[in-house]
Amino acid sequence: MTTKFSNKIWIFGELWCPDTTRVMELLNFLKIDYEWVDSGKDEKARKLVIKTAGKYKIPVVFFPDGSYLIEPSDNEVIKKLNISSEKLSEFYRRKSCI
Repeated sequence: MTTKFSNKIWIFGELWCPDTTRVMELLNFLKIDYEWVDSGKDEKARKLVIKTAGKYKIPVVFFPDGSYLIEPSDNEVIKKLNISSEKLSEFYRRKSCI
């Protein structure tokens, strides 16, 4: 299944979900623009998550090319974005200093 979402990354999830906030923190660190949709409050978004993941699994991250990742690890996100693992190491180092 592919879904086109303009030229941005879209994250469907909820703020109580540590996986959702982790992906958002990673993209913020990488200075990558994205849109976030609260799929717990938006019924259309919730239905799209279920249709995409087969059940309600968050986050679902949609990419401009129509691909998506369901509950992605940080490694899956940086691989999809073609970013070096060194950046991920830097993210973890900075996060541990907070």
